[in-house]
Amino acid sequence: MITVPNCTHFIRTTIMPLLSARHITLGYTHQGSLTTILQDFSLDVAEGELIGLMGPSGVGKSSLLRVLAGLAKPLKGEVQLFGKTLTRPHPRLGFVFQQAVLLPWLNVRDNVSFGLDFKSQPELGRAARRARVEEAIEEVGLSHAAEMFPAELSGGMAQRVSLARVLARNPEVWLLDEPFSALDAVTRTEMQDLLRTLISRHNASAVMVTHDIDEALILADRAILIGNKPGRQIGEWRLALPYPRHDALLEMNSERVEILQALRKKQLNTPVIFLTARDSVQDRVEGLDLGANDYLSKPVDLPEVILRVRSNLELSHATLALKEANQLLESKVRERTAQLHHSHSALMRTMKRAAGYRDS
Repeated sequence: MITVPNCTHFIRTTIMPLLSARHITLGYTHQGSLTTILQDFSLDVAEGELIGLMGPSGVGKSSLLRVLAGLAKPLKGEVQLFGKTLTRPHPRLGFVFQQAVLLPWLNVRDNVSFGLDFKSQPELGRAARRARVEEAIEEVGLSHAAEMFPAELSGGMAQRVSLARVLARNPEVWLLDEPFSALDAVTRTEMQDLLRTLISRHNASAVMVTHDIDEALILADRAILIGNKPGRQIGEWRLALPYPRHDALLEMNSERVEILQALRKKQLNTPVIFLTARDSVQDRVEGLDLGANDYLSKPVDLPEVILRVRSNLELSHATLALKEANQLLESKVRERTAQLHHSHSALMRTMKRAAGYRDS
């Protein structure tokens, strides 16, 4: 439960979260053996709050989202929507999948309206349904494409249809499973802004699964990190900067570093370079421990390095940073190899002199 002080009467008033998960444990059985992927996870989603759910693959993020949607049941624990136990999909919950999942034989308008007349949905007259669909299409900027079919849409347009389809149902809680991961950087930025606008305009709540730390920092009111195996919450960050935040990512650099450090602790001991907009690639490369022994056995191979660009740079800038880092690493290897070759040549000349040979 979330509690806030009542400033008038100086007592504590309890606010019921819209969506609540308590002690959720997820897993699967294979050949008679139970594997737990998420253990004892709890979450409260307040009205108007957008939560970014992060973590490496395999910790149960998407499975948890399906449980929150009533699409799957946990091994243990309970999900409540507006204080009542959730056991199946609910019309006040909206789900946006990673892929648009549009019906190819229906145009944009019919895809958005599909299912609004199902028995599980609140009863609406034909005129009210039509008006709601048109408003949703207009809000996502697709009025000009209402008659187009899925095969004619770009990836960004298809995901706009997905958002409109949820919007037309007017849910209080949105659940989104990496909805923009397949989009290019520019389109992804546009869709992030659109999502934040829609959530704020309709005072909805949302839980969004993402692998992109910057996406969570840009969109979320609260970022939650799941790690370990089986998965459990290993970190939480409250993000208070006003929206939009694309130009304010540097101000959240400390949160980004904390998240990266928390993730790094759970990974194998592999050398990692973290780049942010303020980092110098040269400094990071110079800081690597490039031991000479590594190059004696494989003098022309680069060390195993994972280069992760976590910044507000555009994709082209990130690509240049990768190339620059690679060139610096190669230069470092060539320099060390030349030093070793020079030392080897000097040693060979000394040995020849000691054996009575003349320098050629």
